[in-house]
Amino acid sequence: MSPGTTEDKDDIFIENLNTALFLLLGALAVAASVILLGYSAVVAVYSQQLSTSLLSTPVFAVVLLVVGLGSVHVFRKRRSLRKKKARSFF
Repeated sequence: MSPGTTEDKDDIFIENLNTALFLLLGALAVAASVILLGYSAVVAVYSQQLSTSLLSTPVFAVVLLVVGLGSVHVFRKRRSLRKKKARSFF
C-alpha cells in the first residue's frame, strides 16, 4: 500500500471522526452533569424535602461527570499521540 491511498485517507478520517466524537461526548456529559448538579441543588434548597430523586440525581450527575472527564482525557491522549506520530521521523 503506497502512501496517500484511499484506504489511508479513510483510516485517518475515521480516526479523526472518533476523536471528535470523544470530545463531543465528553463536553455533553460534563455539561449535563453540571446542569443536573445545579438542578438538584435548587431542588434541595427550595423544596426542603428529601425525596428519592434528590438522592439519585446527584449520583447520576457524578456518573456523567466521570464519563465526560474520561472521554475528554481519551480525546487529549489521542490528539497528543497523533501529534507525536506526525513529528516522528519513522
